[in-house]
Amino acid sequence: LPAIVADLHRKFGVPVRCSCLRTRDVISQISEGILDLGIVRKDDVPDHLDQMDAGTIEYRLYAPRALLPKSSSAPNLAAVLKNVPLAAMDAPGDYNDAVEVLARKYTGSLGIQFRYSSMANILSMIQSGACAGILPSLVSKELDSNTCWELNCPETKGFRRPLALCWRKRMVEVRDDTRKIIEFVARGIRTKLDDAPRGH
Repeated sequence: LPAIVADLHRKFGVPVRCSCLRTRDVISQISEGILDLGIVRKDDVPDHLDQMDAGTIEYRLYAPRALLPKSSSAPNLAAVLKNVPLAAMDAPGDYNDAVEVLARKYTGSLGIQFRYSSMANILSMIQSGACAGILPSLVSKELDSNTCWELNCPETKGFRRPLALCWRKRMVEVRDDTRKIIEFVARGIRTKLDDAPRGH
């Protein structure tokens, strides 16, 4: 979002405040007029809000190569989770539930070893070589393929999320260019997601 927000400010001259919230809080604050726009899973947008397609976010399993036996071929998810500690978010939700299920399936009672308040923290831990994590494929550009495996394994398909940009129906009446702003943001998000690496 930072690049999209910067372009939005340059093009339309609007001040921008960004918040990272759980889906239900995004919906609630948009409904109450606290937030103007929100990015949420497409199937979570209630009927009383308008929405626009914002692309699909894909997830990958990222694992430091140094924590796995040396090999020229990529490991599978089971090999990673049996040998490498796993990180997830420090908050309840669909993402964490899915990570927990995978972790317990392959590690028994160990489950998730690291919990953090943001995916940026998980990315930092992966970069430091401390653990593996399931993150949006957008982070591929931040990781060195020589030191980290990026795995597009079948188990990560369940993390795939179609996204929508949503807003109050009345909001388009507030400013003449509101619809243009909405389309600009949605298009920017779709472009970023379309440009994300597709993994191995």
